[in-house]
Amino acid sequence: MNIVFLDFDGVINTPTGYDVNGSFRDNFNSVRDGRVNNYNAVKLVNRLCLENDLSIVVTSKSGWRYSFRKDDKGNYTINNYKRILYDSGIDEHAFIYSHTPATDFSKDMEIKIFLEKHKDIDKFIILDDSREEFSYELSQFLVLCDTNRGFTEREYKKAVELMHNQPNIKRGNSYKDR
Repeated sequence: MNIVFLDFDGVINTPTGYDVNGSFRDNFNSVRDGRVNNYNAVKLVNRLCLENDLSIVVTSKSGWRYSFRKDDKGNYTINNYKRILYDSGIDEHAFIYSHTPATDFSKDMEIKIFLEKHKDIDKFIILDDSREEFSYELSQFLVLCDTNRGFTEREYKKAVELMHNQPNIKRGNSYKDR
């Protein structure tokens, strides 16, 4: 399985944008809006997933995660993210697989935990707007987006290249073969 770890804010939700209904927003959307606001970025994520057989794992924290209801075991459910992503224009054929665990750790550590628990992942990329969130090992899988523009054609090309020319995942303390 191939994965795209997807952050919302700064990637598919930007300070300004047009959402799936064509409505212009001059601020980030929030969970209360029920969708993200950068439909152009969403369309590119669709293309990335469908053309490269990628499944989505959501890494968003902040209000996107902590505003959701939990299941009877106290876990955040993937259905919350699916509703927002599909309502935002993610193609019904794009598989929204999961989300990283909700911890007090960094995104970097949450992705490492996820990778350790999901040995069936062959390749992955990370779409995020914050380089500081990631260790050296995971930054090699990062496609860095500009917070104001989100995921654009430029980042799309980098993501495709990274999917085709990335190091193999080494489980354990490092995620890159040396």
